[in-house]
Amino acid sequence: MLWLHDHISTLVLGAALLVAVALAVYTMIRDKKNGVSGCSGSCSTCSGCPMKNKCDPVSGD
Repeated sequence: MLWLHDHISTLVLGAALLVAVALAVYTMIRDKKNGVSGCSGSCSTCSGCPMKNKCDPVSGD
């Protein structure tokens, strides 16, 4: 019981971090299944995007 008392803050913080990571992964999987991505499809607004040429293959922008 003394060990639990000494490490309760670490356990609570670890559990909160685990929940946050699980929620982020769940949201990413749900968005992928629903076809949602971070790309708006308008490459003219993404001048610094490394995937710009993949987004608009017709014009090469």
